[in-house]
Amino acid sequence: MLQRLGAVGAALFTLAAVSGLGNGMRSTGVEAVTRPSLTLELAFALPGVVAEAMVKPGETVAAGQPLLRLDDREARANLEQARMRADSSLEAEAERLNYELARVRDERARQAYDKGAASDLEVRETSLEAQRSKLAWELFVQRQVEARLRFDVATVEFERHTLRAPVAARVEAVDVDPGEMVEVAQAVVRLIVLETLQLDAPFPVGETLGLHTGDRAWVEVTRGDEVRIVEGKVIFVSGQADAGLDTCAVRIEFPNTAAVPAGTIVRAFLAPPV
Repeated sequence: MLQRLGAVGAALFTLAAVSGLGNGMRSTGVEAVTRPSLTLELAFALPGVVAEAMVKPGETVAAGQPLLRLDDREARANLEQARMRADSSLEAEAERLNYELARVRDERARQAYDKGAASDLEVRETSLEAQRSKLAWELFVQRQVEARLRFDVATVEFERHTLRAPVAARVEAVDVDPGEMVEVAQAVVRLIVLETLQLDAPFPVGETLGLHTGDRAWVEVTRGDEVRIVEGKVIFVSGQADAGLDTCAVRIEFPNTAAVPAGTIVRAFLAPPV
């Protein structure tokens, strides 16, 4: 009987250890190094000369805020020219009036023909002139549409000369100065997002069994004499364990309420720390 109770107790102890319920696992946690939740290396989509740097390292920028601008004088001139052509409707209006005049003349010729005062040839000529004027008017209307499309293209080309922040972030580095030539896809600005931080922690395999993306996690952040416990969430669980260390990598994301820099050493937990 005592042997049976001993075996049951050993089995329960083993189950608790494997499932990560041991008090030691909860209180100890796993040490990890934080990193930005997002790092962006930004580049221009066209070559050019840097005309203006609008931000400096350390500044916080909003989504859509301009960061760098290339020399855009030629693109600006092309845009203004395209705008003038897109906005001008004088030629199309003139051709419309020509068509109206030709249509009136054709109608008069037909009325005269019905009264025997005009020949078949005269009616044919006025009819063809009306058709020609209508086609000329429709052609100018089509050109007006094409001019608006060219204006849209010129607008996009002009906007490509300004590099903007895709998200709200902190400027970590500006790698070019005004007057420098940059190439396509050359990294010129690095942004990092610090409102949330991430970490990869090697937890014992037993603690990660049954763990899923979206599960709660906790991070112990020490800032001077202050210790904060911040709740986060699991965003990735590795599908392959380290057989030598019997650990499995877990990625956790948590709000940076303590405003610590990326690279801070913290402790991560998969259960509320005791």
